[in-house]
Amino acid sequence: IITKYVKETELGKKYLINELVKLNYSYYDSFANFILVNLRSANKINKLKDMLLKSNILYRTAPNIKACKNHLRFTLGPMKYMKLLVRVLKKI
Repeated sequence: IITKYVKETELGKKYLINELVKLNYSYYDSFANFILVNLRSANKINKLKDMLLKSNILYRTAPNIKACKNHLRFTLGPMKYMKLLVRVLKKI
């Protein structure tokens, strides 16, 4: 079961990265279970936060790190969850 979930999450991660590139968002990849996405402006972040909450998508911020002020952190997951995230990202 764990191996299957890891494989599904890897596919979801690849999909998300591909879509972030298409949307022209920079990101910081990691070997952990999250990705840090640069949304480029506080205005976009504020719009996105509301949309994410309405879609039941959780995120994290790093308000105490100046270099990450326009970034949101998303946990990686299987394809269906990454598609939901991309759908919301395309709306802003």
